[in-house]
Amino acid sequence: MNTYQGKEIHSSKVPFSTRVISNMVNIIQENCSTTRLTFYFDNFFNNYDLLVMLFELKMRAIGTIRPYRSNGAGAVMLPDKQLIEQKRGAFDFR
Repeated sequence: MNTYQGKEIHSSKVPFSTRVISNMVNIIQENCSTTRLTFYFDNFFNNYDLLVMLFELKMRAIGTIRPYRSNGAGAVMLPDKQLIEQKRGAFDFR
């Protein structure tokens, strides 16, 4: 497992939070025989592309997404305006 040691020299186009979770998922897959995993994220780590990646790996994930990290989610999820108009605790999932 790699610990964070500051800014990387070779920057990647993949967001930092996605790289962290991808590394963690790789380690878990190598060392865990369970295939039904669920990840819970706060809004720092979560983004739509990460959720798609985990879905393709047949892993479940739950978390909040910051509005500027929801690129691509508009095609499958309710817009923020519609969610805001609903009662507190409303959610959308796919």
